[in-house]
Amino acid sequence: MLERSGVVVWLRATIATLSERVEHGGVRPRLGADPAQSLRDLYLTRHPLYASVAGFVIDVDDLPPEEVVARIFDDTGLGDVEQ
Repeated sequence: MLERSGVVVWLRATIATLSERVEHGGVRPRLGADPAQSLRDLYLTRHPLYASVAGFVIDVDDLPPEEVVARIFDDTGLGDVEQ
């Protein structure tokens, strides 16, 4: 279903990066008392789905948001669309 909806881009990050980011992002009830373990569990569950539907994968660990956007446009060709 996701593939038919449009372009699917997986913004992939390591558990360490995700843990660091949520540590500074406020309350995340879904992650409970041990966010790192919850993220590992979610990763194990969701990785196969993400891998199966992603048309593009961008590893975002060391990228600033502007670079992520630029890579999405470059990889998908969406930046070439005239408005």
